[in-house]
Amino acid sequence: IKMAFNYWDDEEEFTGEYVQESNDFPVLPHDTRVTALIDKAEWLVKKNFKNEGVEENCISLRFDIEEGEFKGQKIFKKFFIESSNEEKARKDFSMFMNIDANAGGKIKGLKRKPDEEELQRYLINKSMVIIVGLFTDKAGKEKNYLMGVSGGNSKVASKPNASAPKASATVAKKAVQKMELDDSDDIPF
Repeated sequence: IKMAFNYWDDEEEFTGEYVQESNDFPVLPHDTRVTALIDKAEWLVKKNFKNEGVEENCISLRFDIEEGEFKGQKIFKKFFIESSNEEKARKDFSMFMNIDANAGGKIKGLKRKPDEEELQRYLINKSMVIIVGLFTDKAGKEKNYLMGVSGGNSKVASKPNASAPKASATVAKKAVQKMELDDSDDIPF
């Protein structure tokens, strides 16, 4: 039997500073389409920063990129479909139901709010093409977010979609500023 090392009587001096090595993944370019499967689905109560930081129920999904140079990277999304912010709730509901459609449409078939076990049964290990966006948070760090999902006949690209329409510099700057304000919705930790 192997004995565990006893750290308690170690003579090492501690300064009070420690930074763990980060396993940060490289960020994906904006509008990248990748195949990913859902590996986590649950109901949570989280602060909805798009609704004045009010704590609300949400469905939290985690996507695991299946192949290519970004294989193993995780993309997170919280869906505040019960939010008192009706516009945000409607957008989140629409995206969530399109994810469900790509996973087989079983949740829509329930015709009621799914419980956590149903979320897991009908969404976990379902593969689909997701569209990954990129934003800069308040600290200046680039982060990815789930920008959308594509139907079954979409092509996966390792680079951003070249045929996507380009926004004007002013529109793009405003979009980045808005994303900077809303960045805490889907922080991946």
